[in-house]
Amino acid sequence: MDESEEVRVLLVEDNARLRSTVRELLCWQGYRVDAVADGAEALAAAAAARPDVIVTDLDMPVMDGATFIQRCRGLPGLDQVPIIVMSAAEQDSLDRLAAAQVSAYLVKPFGVAELTSAIDRRATPC
Repeated sequence: MDESEEVRVLLVEDNARLRSTVRELLCWQGYRVDAVADGAEALAAAAAARPDVIVTDLDMPVMDGATFIQRCRGLPGLDQVPIIVMSAAEQDSLDRLAAAQVSAYLVKPFGVAELTSAIDRRATPC
């Protein structure tokens, strides 16, 4: 992927080790990745960077993923950004997310190929 095709990903994950690992793996795959620890940081980062795709956990401190998604969907410019959820949450969480217009749901643990495939299917580079 050349620079003109670089996909901007916002990664939202409170576990520092997992956040660092996923960020590094995505960067190796050619994505431009901003990584933050919670939904509150993610709202500010998304408004500033306008990512092509958001990848978020659900269970986080400060602002959880479901609240972040709901607020994102209410903001012009972020309301149509594809959101991929990565979580170990059960089926009831999936039902809530469907109403929030989530693009994909990855159950932890998942593979790098599964994540990059989900990103590539939804990303529209600028």
